[in-house]
Amino acid sequence: MERAISDDLAGRESRYPDRVAFIDANEHHAGREIARALDHGYAVALTSPDGRERLVANQTRGATPCGS
Repeated sequence: MERAISDDLAGRESRYPDRVAFIDANEHHAGREIARALDHGYAVALTSPDGRERLVANQTRGATPCGS
């Protein structure tokens, strides 16, 4: 998330989509938070304390959200 903030402050184009949820990979409920974000149309930036991150785009078509 720090990278997204610094890019924005510097006026650089963001590498993240407009609707993105930043989720700590070490969070106890990360799986649930990822599913919730994707169900609500957000992409997910999964971040680790060591600075690694993975961007998961929300491109599911025709699926029914979990719990529906």
